[in-house]
Amino acid sequence: EKTFFPDEEPEADEEEEKQKEEPKSTSNLTFIQSLMKKYPTPNIKKNKFWVDRKVWRDLLRHTARKKNILIRGESGIGKTELPSFIAKAFGMELKIYDMAAAQDPIATLMGVHRINKDGKSEFDVADFIHDISKPNFILLDEINRAPQNATNILFPLLDTRRSIKMSLASSTMKRDIPVHPDVVFFATANVGSQYVGTELIDKALEDRFVIIDLEIPSPKMEKALLISKTGIDMADADKIVKITSAARMKFQNETVSHNVSIRESLEIGLMVADGYKLSEAIERLLTPHFKEEITEIKDIMQSL
Repeated sequence: EKTFFPDEEPEADEEEEKQKEEPKSTSNLTFIQSLMKKYPTPNIKKNKFWVDRKVWRDLLRHTARKKNILIRGESGIGKTELPSFIAKAFGMELKIYDMAAAQDPIATLMGVHRINKDGKSEFDVADFIHDISKPNFILLDEINRAPQNATNILFPLLDTRRSIKMSLASSTMKRDIPVHPDVVFFATANVGSQYVGTELIDKALEDRFVIIDLEIPSPKMEKALLISKTGIDMADADKIVKITSAARMKFQNETVSHNVSIRESLEIGLMVADGYKLSEAIERLLTPHFKEEITEIKDIMQSL
């Protein structure tokens, strides 16, 4: 039986049909067409990952033009993986900084004074400074969890100044560090009221990015991801997707407070692949999130 990979049989849109008709010579292709030809969209069969073709196209264009890119969406939807695929496509190293952990932004983004072996104070430059000084892609992960003074440091890096002032550095060090011209900044942000500890992104910071919004894959694609990433069969994948889709619908209707992520869907699939019954996997992984709303999940299970 043929493996289920729906992205092998896309519903061709106008642009895809037009691209098929384009001559093979790259000299006759537009800028974005040449990028799409050089860096094909990741797919489930080859990459065990799915991204909408138009989203990938936008990411390629923004990256090639060295724009700052903010990727927003639900948890577990692939926001962090996407920059990894882009970096690999462009042959660049991706340096990831967890902005939620940057509770001392000066130390994380600039550096600290330390006492050396001679008992003298010297400035120990942060890895971040070294990374932005070389041709790297930089991911500011969960930027909406960063403290305010972290975003203040980031402002001049992300606008036309493209530099950081090392006001705390020693007198022998360069005070104005430019960003390497090949550096591209990516950032991710979870969106939704259910994410405790997140903040609304400062408008001045948000304006320094082009924004990519990711949506949860269609049930068809979610099913394909389950089969590809966990190895479960079509029947189990179909049941899982029916449950997760029904739970998400209840979230949209505000009858439950938790929105089931793709990451959770995959974890359920992995437990089933490991020999758990589907009902056991649901009980272990989903029911703890719903608490007093547990009857809603039981209703979904009974309806299958």
